[in-house]
Amino acid sequence: MRMPTRRQEDFYVYWSKTGFAKHRRRECMALAGYSPKVAPSSVEKSKALRDMIEHALARYHLTPDRICRKLSEKLDCVNPTTGLPDNGAQLRAVELTCKLGDYFPSQKIDISKRDEAIMVDIQTVRLAEQISGEKIIDAEIVGKEKDETTSARSADPL
Repeated sequence: MRMPTRRQEDFYVYWSKTGFAKHRRRECMALAGYSPKVAPSSVEKSKALRDMIEHALARYHLTPDRICRKLSEKLDCVNPTTGLPDNGAQLRAVELTCKLGDYFPSQKIDISKRDEAIMVDIQTVRLAEQISGEKIIDAEIVGKEKDETTSARSADPL
């Protein structure tokens, strides 16, 4: 295991106190003594820092299996006071699961600048309009029968 430098350790301690906020990396680097010319990604992704994190996880028995088991429990957790599903805890567990599984796209896509047709059945269009209480999709019937398939474009892009 490669040992982190004193600056790397200091950076990690400062950054952990911010909750690993990406927008505060440079501030933490400056506090640790790094030059403003050093890229945050080079410090954040250093092998020594990764080794230090893995060592800390092992020391506290935070294995991938144990973490996944706990997340699995939280996905179905119930509020002890009400006996109802704890939606807040469940949503946080879903978000963490998605982050761990790398389910979020690494690059944000602006869908408002896209002009693509999508194919949906007419029941889906009707259901969406019924739920929203307004006409949200301009639909053009494509199939032989009205209930076959509908080509739709969003009338109000996000």
